[in-house]
Amino acid sequence: MIGGLVDRFGRWLTNRKMRSYGPHAADDTAVIVLAGQRDLIDGPSAWSDICEMPVDGGRLAGFLRRAREAGWAVFHVPIQAPAPGLETALSQTHFLKLLQENALLQPGTPGAEISESLRDPGDVVLPPRARLNGFYDSDLDAQLQAKGITRLIIAGGLVNADTDSTARMGVELDYDVTVLSDTVAALTATDREMALTVTLPRLVARIMDTTAVLGR
Repeated sequence: MIGGLVDRFGRWLTNRKMRSYGPHAADDTAVIVLAGQRDLIDGPSAWSDICEMPVDGGRLAGFLRRAREAGWAVFHVPIQAPAPGLETALSQTHFLKLLQENALLQPGTPGAEISESLRDPGDVVLPPRARLNGFYDSDLDAQLQAKGITRLIIAGGLVNADTDSTARMGVELDYDVTVLSDTVAALTATDREMALTVTLPRLVARIMDTTAVLGR
């Protein structure tokens, strides 16, 4: 019973926040692309066996083309596996541990490069880091502020790992944050459902799919 109430509350909150959506101006909006790298986007790789619901690379690429046409800045925030043998609390988080154990997103390998289908010469590409939070230990916030960005659209990443962590920090830094629901990955359908209807609606300004964002 309690679980059902929580689920209904999450759906209500998502719908309410979607109604608060206003148009993104060209000069105040950036798309943050998390983990848009070949191992996770282009396949086939070990990620295909691990991840029940990977990112739809074609859908994300199409969204980014439209975003650039709208004048929105695009920032790529790549992630990499922790160094072999590194035993810290962070390196043992499930997502990073999976990368390490399955030789995914290894530093310096072709699979760790940004997918060509997602990249454009005008995009900003940050250095890869073994971190879930795209803002931590990077100049992402400083670059966004320098461009006058106040609104973020977060795309890609694992929905209950780096997507969640980066979205939380974006809110903490006072950005208006939208999570692009049909461009995120999830290890299971349950993970996706819980993150998008229960966890994230309590944090971010809104959760919307690509059609809803581009159709306004």
